[in-house]
Amino acid sequence: MSFPLSSHAASKEIYYTVKGSSKISPGIYKAIPNGKPVPVLKEKVYKMKQTTKPPLNFIDTKEVYINERIAQAADYKTNVELNNEPIQYIQVVGENIYFTKLLARALLTEGYCRGTPSDILEIYKRSSNGKITKVISDKVSSLTANPFKVIGSYIYYAKIENEAMGNFTIIKSTLDGKKKQVLYKGVTDFWIAQNQIYFIKNGELYWMGLDGKGVKRASAIQSELYGDSGCAPGNYFILDEGFHWIEDSGDTTIDYYYFDFASKKVTKLPSPTTYDDVQSIDLKKNRFVAEKFSGSYAIVGLYDLKGKLIKKLLTYDYLKSETYIYSVSAKNGQLLYIQGTSLKKITF
Repeated sequence: MSFPLSSHAASKEIYYTVKGSSKISPGIYKAIPNGKPVPVLKEKVYKMKQTTKPPLNFIDTKEVYINERIAQAADYKTNVELNNEPIQYIQVVGENIYFTKLLARALLTEGYCRGTPSDILEIYKRSSNGKITKVISDKVSSLTANPFKVIGSYIYYAKIENEAMGNFTIIKSTLDGKKKQVLYKGVTDFWIAQNQIYFIKNGELYWMGLDGKGVKRASAIQSELYGDSGCAPGNYFILDEGFHWIEDSGDTTIDYYYFDFASKKVTKLPSPTTYDDVQSIDLKKNRFVAEKFSGSYAIVGLYDLKGKLIKKLLTYDYLKSETYIYSVSAKNGQLLYIQGTSLKKITF
């Protein structure tokens, strides 16, 4: 699953997270696109160690890692577990910055295979005076599309219960964490779009109001929706304006579909013969942006809804160049990507 980490200040500056490396300090940066990046909150890359005393007890996980020490030069040359993304999700609210900080990393070890790690996160706030405080005692997961979302005087999040790979409880809390309301239990994913809460439960998509009322199921979606698990990635991918999913008919045919948040309608997409990962869709302009992977290279292209390539937008080596996509808007014709600590923009 993917979800753009869009966090915009009142000016043209954009706040964004940066992954660390042997040469780059991870953390929060700000910049005008294609301008000089300015660090807001620097962190360190940490070497991780397995612990017998995890911060939470999981029924599906036996292997949990926590930060041991700051990574050294030799650690980057060996096959060790590193935490190069201590800050993963941010939201600018007025003069405050809310962000997640990695507490631990859990690996699913039940069954016949080990799979995608689930990062256990805590929610913090950086005030305008630079003071940093933990705002919520509950833990959240990197496997939810929105680890949290601040709207008005409330913070919404999916609390980890007893499984690292699922079983979250949607909570609505005051910003100080003193008053909490349970909105829904037993979900496997959570995000907020257009002032509605979306979640996955038992492989089906639901949405409800910010007060937890008016729960509705997306009856137009017939296939099962499943997120990252111990053995494989999920079959659906969340975008700003909607989400698309892959439906395997059981033979060689694989169908792609798109659900629009505004209209609640489903559109069938062209079979992926020239693309792999859809990043943004605009049904009115009959186009979408997607990545195509070849070896260690990723090619970001603009396509029409028949799957024909209109224009190549970006090519990069995702193993060596420290480049990754920040956000894409097929509607506005804008691609933002992070290269090192810089925020780059391409218009189309």
